[in-house]
Order: sequence, then C-alpha cells, then structure tokens
Amino acid sequence: MAVRPPSKSIAEYQAELKALGEEMYNHSLELVRLKRELEIANREQESLLHFISHEVKGYLTKSEAAFASITEVMGGLERGAQGGRNGDGHPRSNQFQERDRRVREKEIRSPCGYPRCREPA
Repeated sequence: MAVRPPSKSIAEYQAELKALGEEMYNHSLELVRLKRELEIANREQESLLHFISHEVKGYLTKSEAAFASITEVMGGLERGAQGGRNGDGHPRSNQFQERDRRVREKEIRSPCGYPRCREPA
C-alpha cells in the first residue's frame, strides 16, 4: 500500500477554515440583524392590530347604540299595543333591558387607555 501525499497543504486547510469561520460569523451577524428587524415588525404589527380593533369596536359600539335606541322606540310602540310584551308576545326580558341600559351609558376609558372601549357586555 502506497501512502498518497495530501492534496492540500496545512496552510491551505487553515486558510479554508478561516474563510469558513468568517462566513459563519457574517451569517450570524445577519441573523441577529434580521431577528431585531423581525421583533420591531412584530411590535408594530401588534400595535396596529390593537389600534384597528379599537377603531372597529368604536364603530360597532355606535351602531349598537343606534340599534338599541331604535329597538327601545319600537319596543315602546309594541308595549303600548301589546301590554308590555315584545313582538312575539312574551314579556320583555330584564337581560335585554340591562343590555340596552349599558349600551346607552356614557363611554368609559378602558384599562388599555382607548376612550372608545366600553366595559364588557
């Protein structure tokens, strides 16, 4: 058996190893940079979703209040015609009266600081 001489010298292996080490280091730096950018993007997205959900909730609350007032007017007409009963002939539920009262209440500031939030229904 003949011993084959190495195809590369030790210096060539060291240079290749050094180049690979530098490449890994650069990739690590790039990963850290991308991780920071992703964290910032996630925080901004979370903030945007929070803002949008409160805006939508504000519009829905206004609609709910409008429908509650219409229902109240229509309920008054029905109660007058049906002796205090709703459209299907059953007495108006206290649960709905309580909900209507809460809908008509003045808006309060929620723990998150958005003025359009209401207390949970």
